Amino acid sequence: MDHQNIESLHLLKALLESENGTPISLLQKAGVNVKLLKEKIESELKKLPRVQGSNQYSSPGLNRALGKAIDFAKEFGDEYVTQEVLLLGLLEGSDNC
Repeated sequence: MDHQNIESLHLLKALLESENGTPISLLQKAGVNVKLLKEKIESELKKLPRVQGSNQYSSPGLNRALGKAIDFAKEFGDEYVTQEVLLLGLLEGSDNC
C-alpha cells in the first residue's frame, strides 16, 4: 500500500478479503453485490494519491469508524471488536464507505 492515509476503504477492503468472512455474508444477505463492491473499492483506492518512503496515518474518517465500532462493542457488551462490529462502525462513522 503506497497511500499516506489509511482510509475507511482500506479497512472495508480487508474485511472483504476473507471469502468466508461474516461481513461478506451480512452484505450478501442485505442484497449487496459483493463482487461489484470489491471492484468499486479497488477503483476508488486507485484514485488516492500514492507516496513512497513516508509515514502512514489513519484518516479522520477511519478514526470515526473505529470509534463507532468501539462504541458498538461496548453497547453490545463485547470485550473486543468483531468483524461485524467493524462493518457497523464503517457504515455509521465513515465518510466514504
